[in-house]
Amino acid sequence: MMRRCLMLFDDLVKLRVASGSNFLEDNLEARKFIGALSQDGPFLDSKVNDRECDSNAKRRRRDIQRVPAVAPPYNAHETSFRRLPRDVRIPAEFELRGLYPQSTGLEIFSGEAHCVDQSALGPDAEPVPIAYSMLTPKGWTKDEECPFMVVLSDHRGERIDFEDVCANFFERPVHQALMNDQRWVIISPEINVKTSFQNPNEGVVARFCDWVTETYRVEHSRVHLFGKGTGANLALRVCLEHRDVAISVVALLGRLGSPYRPMDKTQEKVKNYNGVHSLVYTPGLLFKQDYYYKFKLMMDLAKIRPPIRNIHFADVRDHQIYYAINPIEFWNHMLYFRQYNTKMLLDSSTTSTL
Repeated sequence: MMRRCLMLFDDLVKLRVASGSNFLEDNLEARKFIGALSQDGPFLDSKVNDRECDSNAKRRRRDIQRVPAVAPPYNAHETSFRRLPRDVRIPAEFELRGLYPQSTGLEIFSGEAHCVDQSALGPDAEPVPIAYSMLTPKGWTKDEECPFMVVLSDHRGERIDFEDVCANFFERPVHQALMNDQRWVIISPEINVKTSFQNPNEGVVARFCDWVTETYRVEHSRVHLFGKGTGANLALRVCLEHRDVAISVVALLGRLGSPYRPMDKTQEKVKNYNGVHSLVYTPGLLFKQDYYYKFKLMMDLAKIRPPIRNIHFADVRDHQIYYAINPIEFWNHMLYFRQYNTKMLLDSSTTSTL
């Protein structure tokens, strides 16, 4: 049947060619039809047939029936590997900025959240509220509904840590302009994330995010998490341990400043990650980043929807990752996360809702 179909189609092509019309170049479906049913090769307009096989290949158990097929369309994977443009060079001294926290010229407001962290370690110690720093757009009021981004720094839980993130990232002109256009409110709790090994801080961050959604008019009633280095590890684990805390997680990988704390029951906890958008930036020239690969290998990431987006930068060191990120692409990602925020319902009898 297939051979007869091919003969009829070849006769049709010969008639069209004899009449003077360039049938194959004008009709893409005809080209696909020939490529799917011919033995000339899997590529369209291939002129090379299979070469003659040797005598051993003609044995029945080695005889391979070659079935050509049209190449499927390319769909971008969630992992992309990138290099900086040829005319872009990030100064080497930017890597040393991680050792010397910088101050910012932006106007930062500070306050205290009505929830406590794990700073009160003694039995008689009084728990204190979590101090936080906030960066607001122009003309923002407490009654305005805006997207909130909770920033987890890579340092020791002091206000200068958030100023360092602002100086390297949010204060730059393009970031600042796009952030104000989209009316983002940036808030950072002063939590010592480097004590996460002895005192797990996932619950502290989740409690702070709940306080933000109860105190302010947060868009979609969920925040966005942003972490750098040790804060990135903490942000990823917050979404793994607690459900419906954040819409998205942006992780700028860096050196893990604290010992790696193993995860338990990861295949069960990975269900909490459903419905969370993930954007992970990985510098290529980075040591001690194996905690992220442990994070990926211990879970079945195929169960996570939407899939984790990984962007690997070559020739970029730890603290230079701030300057390798494309600001327009970054804030377009955040705009996409806000528009397509999904809350996954894990019950098999229901479906996911927007």
